[in-house]
Amino acid sequence: MDKTVYILGVGRNTIVTIDLAESCGYTIGGLFHYLDDRTGEDYFGHRIIGSNRELFTKDLNGMSFAISVGDNTIRFELYNRILQLGGNIPLLIHPTAVISKYSKVRAGSQIYAYSVIDPNTVIEENTIISSKSCVLHGCRIGKNCFLAPDAVLGANTVVEDFTMIGLNATIISNKANMLGSHSVIGASAVVTKPVEKNKVVAGIPARELQKIK
Repeated sequence: MDKTVYILGVGRNTIVTIDLAESCGYTIGGLFHYLDDRTGEDYFGHRIIGSNRELFTKDLNGMSFAISVGDNTIRFELYNRILQLGGNIPLLIHPTAVISKYSKVRAGSQIYAYSVIDPNTVIEENTIISSKSCVLHGCRIGKNCFLAPDAVLGANTVVEDFTMIGLNATIISNKANMLGSHSVIGASAVVTKPVEKNKVVAGIPARELQKIK
């Protein structure tokens, strides 16, 4: 099996994605940026070898990619485009993460260092679980979600697609049992009740700040 992976997206967090892929035994084949004029630049010893525009004119069959984009919607668009062109997006799980054998983590997701995934959990495609996050038993996390470092998702919580959970946020077990699609949970928030879709909440306890149009 070819263990070469290409990184799609070049930003401040990209070195973390590179480190994750290498920790999973992959060799970095090169990076792709959305701008044409970045081609040829060096990024932590890895070359930007082309742009998204150039990449998406090719047959990607046999090529593997890791997406280094935090925005859930953009990551979803790139994920679908790669698959449509025959590319592969492997599941990346850092060797220090603790993943229960009674959980399910779908293809294309990224699980970072020292995260803990309890039994009877499901994490759907293209979701990022950042370092030292904790997902307790009975949780269901949808597609294209993002949990920032140190987030704690309490037991039996359903997180719908495209949800963003901020740094050090805590979702209380059996209280905030639903986070609606496209919701945003602010950094260090303590969520004690369900959050409707398209809502931004923050604070202790978390309160609605705005509705996303």
